Amino acid sequence: MLNGANSRYGRTLTSVVLTNSQSNNSRGNGNSFAVIGNKDTTTTKDTTAATKTTNLLYVMPVILHNKENKVRTYAFIDPGSSLTILLSKTADELRLQKETRQQLVLEGANGTDTKSCYTTSTEISNLEYDERYNLKQIYVVNCLEQDNDLNEEVSHWWKAETIPLESKTKSNDPEVLFATKILNTTCVRQADGRYETGLLWKDDSSLPDNRSQALTHLNHLVTRLQKKPEQYKKYNEGIQADLEKGYIAKVPFHRQKDTGWYIQHYGLVSPNKPGKIRRICNAKAPQSGTSLDDKLLAGPDLLGNMLGILLRFRQGAIAIQGDIEGMFMQIGVRQHDRRYLRFMWRQPNNSELEVYEYQRHIFGARDSPA
Repeated sequence: MLNGANSRYGRTLTSVVLTNSQSNNSRGNGNSFAVIGNKDTTTTKDTTAATKTTNLLYVMPVILHNKENKVRTYAFIDPGSSLTILLSKTADELRLQKETRQQLVLEGANGTDTKSCYTTSTEISNLEYDERYNLKQIYVVNCLEQDNDLNEEVSHWWKAETIPLESKTKSNDPEVLFATKILNTTCVRQADGRYETGLLWKDDSSLPDNRSQALTHLNHLVTRLQKKPEQYKKYNEGIQADLEKGYIAKVPFHRQKDTGWYIQHYGLVSPNKPGKIRRICNAKAPQSGTSLDDKLLAGPDLLGNMLGILLRFRQGAIAIQGDIEGMFMQIGVRQHDRRYLRFMWRQPNNSELEVYEYQRHIFGARDSPA
């Protein structure tokens, strides 16, 4: 049932009613649902695998009625919504009466959007039976903001009974397979329990000498920071803190001219954290047409499917989220690859050039998310 309907199940579901359109790929009879859910496979005593599907959202074919007028459409049933929305194209076809005009405030992940609308009422039934239910206080809007990624997901609803919520990794991609092989062969667990792995090189690690360019960039950075002494101080404190934590290590003078790569970096102040300046590494900065990122593979996508994450928030009454401090800095870089993660620095009131190299994977390199 939808918001405003007399529920025979003792539970009211709220809904967004979509514009009327028929899909050639829709399945089943008039009572069928297009289900977005999560599949869990369990094994019974006779070792036969059984699949249990948790239904999280439904798209249901319905008929809307207004006296002699009716429209066949689809209802997106969202138990997390608090109102029923109908697109104006469908309302016009039904010739629904405009009751009251209002301003509808929609709050979402991308912010707040205010839309001019009016309220109305109609009746709803499924495709097989003419038993109708009243829908009251329906908000009629001209359109909803389109999300191309969401539209792409919706287009798949009719092609499968469920949308899987697992990783998006494509195991048949040759680059992903090669990167996975590197991870499997270079990943080791150190004595302190920390994992360490190599950079995901495409073929070889040959890079041009960018020391001169990195030094020029550092001089420009220092000049800008000298005009803002407080930011300069905090920037330096961040580097010294990373040194104490073991995220970076100072490179002795006799090793500074070894083959390697110097990462350009700059400071970024977040409006949400005005007292903190974050050091950003630019792995895309080129030298002679080549950058560090150009040499690296993206690797397997092991991040959770965003659609799946959002849907799983509906599985329980309480959702918990957490944050890993310095997430990228928790994974070590193998010794051989650290020379390609160097950077230069000059402390305030000190002209001595210092060279550091990362001991951990940096935030900003192409392969870091893997």
